[in-house]
Amino acid sequence: MKKLLSFALVIVSVFCLCSCNKEQGKTPATADVAAVISDSTEFTELIALTDDNIVRRYYGIDLESIEEYEALVCSSGAEADEIAVFKMKDKEDVEDMLDVIRERKQELYDSFVDYVPGEINKINNAVIGSNGNYVYFIVSGDNSAAKAAAEGCF
Repeated sequence: MKKLLSFALVIVSVFCLCSCNKEQGKTPATADVAAVISDSTEFTELIALTDDNIVRRYYGIDLESIEEYEALVCSSGAEADEIAVFKMKDKEDVEDMLDVIRERKQELYDSFVDYVPGEINKINNAVIGSNGNYVYFIVSGDNSAAKAAAEGCF
């Protein structure tokens, strides 16, 4: 019984801290946002792009304007599923990053239109969004669920 009471107190404390955080604006880790998105719907097996050089190649970006990022792509390359979350150092860089993401979406479209045409609907309905200094890009089978999950993080 004492363990249950202790657990309940911990849960209540966490909820109190989370509700206080809403007033100040959330600043979640990009890996946490990507995990919430990943859990929101079914994705193919995703792998993290952990090498900055690979991230530069995928997104064609200068990482100096990025505070942190989490980028996950389909491990086989046979499906377009992708999650990318970027936290920019400055709010002024958000629009530039959104342009980069739009270019990435076009690159995916160009790659899959003849290769795996069944993926085009996912790409056409991809989620591109921002909140504060965050920019996110999601390609999944259920983009509306993924979008709701992303928006719930902020």
